[in-house]
Order: sequence, then C-alpha cells, then structure tokens
Amino acid sequence: MTAAPGPATMTGADRHHHRRDPVLDTRSVASARRYNYWLGGKDNFAADRASGDRLAVLIPGLRAAAAANRAFVHRATAWLAATTGISQYLDLGCGLPVHTDDLTVHRIAVQHGPHARTVYVDHDPMVAVHARAWWTHPDRQQCRYVHADLRDPDRLLADPDLTALIDLTRPTIVLACAVLHYLPDHHAYPALDHLIDRLAPGSHLAITHATLDFLAPYTADLVRAQPAAEHGPCHPRTRPDIHRFLTGLHPAEPGLVPTAQWRPDNPAAEPGPSHAYAAVAAKP
Repeated sequence: MTAAPGPATMTGADRHHHRRDPVLDTRSVASARRYNYWLGGKDNFAADRASGDRLAVLIPGLRAAAAANRAFVHRATAWLAATTGISQYLDLGCGLPVHTDDLTVHRIAVQHGPHARTVYVDHDPMVAVHARAWWTHPDRQQCRYVHADLRDPDRLLADPDLTALIDLTRPTIVLACAVLHYLPDHHAYPALDHLIDRLAPGSHLAITHATLDFLAPYTADLVRAQPAAEHGPCHPRTRPDIHRFLTGLHPAEPGLVPTAQWRPDNPAAEPGPSHAYAAVAAKP
C-alpha cells in the first residue's frame, strides 16, 4: 500500500482528492476489503476477515465465486476490447488489487488498443490510498481514479478526472461488477438508468450481481438473516430483478447467466460456483 502524499508534495489533483476522501474506518467491514480477503489479498482488517469467514461458512464456494467474478471482469474486458473497438472504459466499484502485478481493466484493454483510456471509480478510502500511486504512474494520461459514489451519477460524470479522459459523446464501456447489490432498489435502478442514459449510443455495460438463486432455501434464509451491522448492507436479487438493469439494452450471447458460464475460457470445463449472474449488453 502506498503512503498518501504529504501536503507539501501534493499536486493540485492530489489535494482535490485528499479533501474528499473519507476517514478510514478499520473497525467496520468494507466490501472492497472483504473481497480482497476472499481473493487472497492482504489489504484488509480484522472486521473484514471476520465477516468474510462467517459468510464463507454459510455460502458454499463463496471464495471460488469471488474468483469467478474477477475472472469475468478479465474475460469481458478482453472480449469487449477485441470486438467493439471502443477505447473508453469506466470501472465502477473497481476495488483493491490483490497483487502488484494484478491484471486490471486498463492493462487488458491496452493489449487490444494502445490508446485505451480507463477511469476507475470507488468510494472506499483504502482504494483511494492505492489510487494515489497512479498520479505519478507512467499511464497517468490513460488511467485515472475518481473517488465518487454511484448514487450520484451526475457528479461522477462531471468529475474533472473523468472528463479529462472520457468523452461522453462517444461510446464508452461501463463495468458495474459486484457493485449494484450493495445498493437498495431506490438507489440502484435509478442511478444505473441515469448513468446509461448519459452514455452515447453504442456504449456497452458489463454487469455482475449477487444472487441467492443457487442456494438451498434454508441456506438462503440464513444469509438473509445476517445482520447488516456485521456484514454491511447487501441486496442479492433474483435473475428477473437483475435483468431489470438491462432494460432497453441488447445483451450479447449468452445473455444473463451464472458468472462462470459467461463465455468461459474453457467451455468443456465444469463451471464452478458463481452465486452471481453476469451479462454484457449494448446501448442501441
């Protein structure tokens, strides 16, 4: 983890983001840090690990499902980069890297188009700390971070670090992977709908979303009964409810399917647990 720059060394952009970052709370669980823990990362605290262990006991194959989600992000990014010709990427809820050489959306995208530009978005303060390393990264002109909340899409899309790289009059690829299930209905649907409305025709959405559809009813009831104070808010949805996020979009084959079954690298392999649905869809 990189140290935050001191006041004497911060650039104007650093000071702008430094003021907006919330205080890091190590005693409460954070979804980005817990996900980092499930993937074998080290950027997490005791509260994140306790929550992660408890949920992993309740939900069979949860750690494998987290890995399946990360693998989908990589596959979807590579497929979109290779097939659409779009060079603008917006990664919502980007989370924490697991390793310093971890594949990212930008690293995958530039393999298919050297001029690809990526803006990462999150509201976790630890993610912001990691992101400060990007201010001096060689890819600074192609890769930036915005500390923002999806519930305020207009503010997000007006952020100067986003508008410096992404031209909203041109098609953009938006990744909303493992993020929408942290928002209740009255925030999740309007926020994503408004964001999609602001995108140019030809833009694409890649989405993953947690579900309890694959659990036995008794297990699903146990998961629903878990206290938000221990695990943070989460709103798993059914397949029809997740499909609502794709309203007005054209899903690519194979449609909305369990995450591990979306264009797998090895179609002959037995798919592992997903506990989430995934899709890629185009804005007409």
